[in-house]
Amino acid sequence: MKKIGMVVAVEIQSVMRKYADKLKREDVRGFKVYSVTFDDKILYITQSGAGEIRAAACTQLLISFFDVDLIVNYGVVGALTEELKVTNICLVEKVVHYDMDTSAADHCEVGRYLEYQDIYLPTTTKYVQLVKNHHPFIRPVICASGDKFIADETKKRALNHDFKADICDMESAAIVLICDQNNIPNLILKTVSDSITGGAAEFRSSIEKAADICLEILDDILKEL
Repeated sequence: MKKIGMVVAVEIQSVMRKYADKLKREDVRGFKVYSVTFDDKILYITQSGAGEIRAAACTQLLISFFDVDLIVNYGVVGALTEELKVTNICLVEKVVHYDMDTSAADHCEVGRYLEYQDIYLPTTTKYVQLVKNHHPFIRPVICASGDKFIADETKKRALNHDFKADICDMESAAIVLICDQNNIPNLILKTVSDSITGGAAEFRSSIEKAADICLEILDDILKEL
């Protein structure tokens, strides 16, 4: 049976609505872990909360305790371009950890880890291609990831300019890094909750709808694996 781990930041209510009474819960090292079984798959779901450190901890937990074959992440993001609108679906191809900066010590570019050839952390090509083949309407993107909720339009435009990123979140860099460390593939799907001119108010008003849309599509994708 294929085992899939799902890291959820703050959108856990979508999981509750989607899987409802099918969920089983257990507590592992201070984390709530939910599971739901399909015909040939079992999905382990944990809520990390916002931020890279918590996302990293939950990713490693799912790998170490449940021996998952794949890590998936869905959730909501801020748009960094005019083209992306609220509830648009995005497939993360690359991530840049924009607040990673060791440049004063080693002259490495901002956002780059030395073991990677450039600033971009790629998600797993096999799963990116699968989604592109079956869901061509989903837009491939670069995600700027860091420990900040970016509400200000000027800061959003700066992330787009400096890193060529399309969206921003607070978890993806950690997920990809931990998956790479463990040689576990990953798939990241996001939905826009706040436009480039939108901020926290737009985020709060659209998070529920955007998260539900994202999980619905991810659920369809998981059934195809």
